[in-house]
Amino acid sequence: MQEGLMSDQEFEILDSEQACRAFTRETLNELQEAGAELETVHLIEHHLFSVNFDNLEKAVVELVKKGYEVDDADEVELDDGNTGYCCDILIESPLQQDAINQQTDVIYALVDKFNLEYDGWGTYLPELDDEEDYENENEDEGDDAPVIH
Repeated sequence: MQEGLMSDQEFEILDSEQACRAFTRETLNELQEAGAELETVHLIEHHLFSVNFDNLEKAVVELVKKGYEVDDADEVELDDGNTGYCCDILIESPLQQDAINQQTDVIYALVDKFNLEYDGWGTYLPELDDEEDYENENEDEGDDAPVIH
């Protein structure tokens, strides 16, 4: 698949608050198994998508008013040739179920309100960036630390 193209197989769309909680629980288990320091504050990126830029923009405005930092939206070409828009909501937080549930509750309320798609969250793991396996797999990507989504 060409860079910049998205398909339904690439991202799991989280279609309920229960799905968000299950995703968070599974991701935190994977992070713990990988050796992440769950009590340490990490930069968490929540991923939003919409085919309607205006709806995404309205959600972003509400998130900014609530104190969230939001990256600029990127335009992506979909498999069917249509255009979609995605952005990341950036939050510094410990990797704890309750803290992330609070974040996803706020975000998911806007997903419902503005008919968006929530693709979950990921984080960088600077505490694992010296692992040889990671460096060999990602030499050309320029990232400083592993990312888990």
